[in-house]
Amino acid sequence: MVDSKPTPPDSDEHDATVREVPPELGEEVDRDMRQPPRKQIPTPRRQTRAEHPPSDGQQPRRTDLRDGDLDLAGLEEMIGVGVFEGVTEIDLSGNAFGDAGVAALCRSPHLSKLTVLRLAHNSLGDEALAALAGAAALTHLEVLDLSDNGIGPQGVAALAGSTHLLHLSELDLSRNPVGNTGAAALSRSTVLIGIKRLVLAQCQIGDAGMAAFGARTAMANTELLDLRGNGFGDKGAAEFARSQLVTNLKELRLSFNRIGPAGATALFQAGKLAPIHVLELNDNELGDKGAVAIARSFQLANLDRLELARNGIGDSGARALAESTTMASVAHLNLAHNRVGDAGATALASSTHLATLGRLDLSHNQVGDDGAAAFGAHDALLRLVELDLSHNRIADGGATRLAEGRHLSRLASLDLRGNAITSHGQAPLHTAPHLAGVDLRLDDPEVLDLAAADAATGTVHGQLGLNRLEVDTRRRRWGAAAWVLGPVGSALVLASRTRRQDAVMRYHAVHSLALFGVGGLLTFLTCGVAAIPLLIAQLWFGLKAFRGESFDVAMLSRALHKRGALDRVRTEAVEEASARAPKLLDE
Repeated sequence: MVDSKPTPPDSDEHDATVREVPPELGEEVDRDMRQPPRKQIPTPRRQTRAEHPPSDGQQPRRTDLRDGDLDLAGLEEMIGVGVFEGVTEIDLSGNAFGDAGVAALCRSPHLSKLTVLRLAHNSLGDEALAALAGAAALTHLEVLDLSDNGIGPQGVAALAGSTHLLHLSELDLSRNPVGNTGAAALSRSTVLIGIKRLVLAQCQIGDAGMAAFGARTAMANTELLDLRGNGFGDKGAAEFARSQLVTNLKELRLSFNRIGPAGATALFQAGKLAPIHVLELNDNELGDKGAVAIARSFQLANLDRLELARNGIGDSGARALAESTTMASVAHLNLAHNRVGDAGATALASSTHLATLGRLDLSHNQVGDDGAAAFGAHDALLRLVELDLSHNRIADGGATRLAEGRHLSRLASLDLRGNAITSHGQAPLHTAPHLAGVDLRLDDPEVLDLAAADAATGTVHGQLGLNRLEVDTRRRRWGAAAWVLGPVGSALVLASRTRRQDAVMRYHAVHSLALFGVGGLLTFLTCGVAAIPLLIAQLWFGLKAFRGESFDVAMLSRALHKRGALDRVRTEAVEEASARAPKLLDE
């Protein structure tokens, strides 16, 4: 068995940092590119025969061998016995036959009627693409799925130059290291002019690759283009706006990139974009200015679905969308994971330009009671079927006012999970006549009631905690002052004008450093409060040493004896030093 491993992209293939797909949104990319799961095939040959009912020669014949652990030997055996003879659709995704298996399949004489071939997740490389490009039996192939492999620029170039895949209308190269060079090869292809669905998600295409599409491309018939998760920014979006790829698009997927307001302006106000129906821009960097650029684009007049989740859009961006005539035909609007508050939600709820809106997602925003109540108080969204207000700031008052509204007659689903709506706010929602048939999604009221009770009783404890925090803060400030005083005293000792190393200087230095050590220990233990007196005494020693002055030994001895810091030997040393001090100072 030959197992072709994915070839890593060259360092110069990708000039933009590929953004990591967030887990909660990354599932969207994989879900859209997978077929519905079927049960695994324990015995490939037996399953293949079971897949083929008696045929009159007119019905399409399908062979589903996904995730069957089919290796090269098994595939060659199936080819040899004519399993694929007359088959129109073959799904070999998730097996282990590698490039050699694809080469063996392309040599089969039984593929003349094949129109759909799926080879996703097979560890294929550039050699497999070369075999497919040169297969004369695949002249009727219309759908080719090569997602989640290791296909690089060379393989893409071979596919783009094939003279046999003239009828190819759908090509999926997602999750392959195509890179900028591979994108340029696709843009130069004069063979793949019939492609209507082109999927290049997570293919490491940066700004340079998008510029290649803008400079030249013959694929002007593309209706669906998927460029999610590539990481290009405003420059790439601006270059792409000049491409012939955008002239006939009906669905454009640009999520998980780095497109900002400048890129949105260049793309949606350049005058070349076709009147698309589906626009996905989740997880970009649009902000309010990017939302305004979309709202002002006359090219989006036929838009049916608009995805703008995770873009940092606030109230002004939501208001611009609500006031735009571009939104007149939008039926699905996704603004989840943004910064939309009550003002933005009210603008959307009262918008006369969103009369056709059927689904609105405002989850994970900052909508409060006023914003929630607006959806029940205004009659602009009479066609609204699904409303998602989960994980916002809605409390019992907002839920009650929403339930009192009479303008959500067609609502079939209302999601209010993740808010602070207790049983008091949920009761009106359950008893509202116009919400009788609505699928209400609410949190467990008992849990919320307990949480509300804990919050009420915990207010006093919280205040006590703040008081303790204030005390600790004062102690930390005293500790900082103690640590400042300590080094200052030591520095004064070291900078003393008295150069002679006599007993007085030694006495000053020893006690200054000793007090600094004890003060440091107390600072560590008590945040500095108890260390302040010792460090002040150390500072006093330092000042005496710096000025070269004498001091009252008796007072100092009494103070030190009270603290238990000196033993008998130390006391004798102090008395001897005090007796010699006047003579030394006179000298």
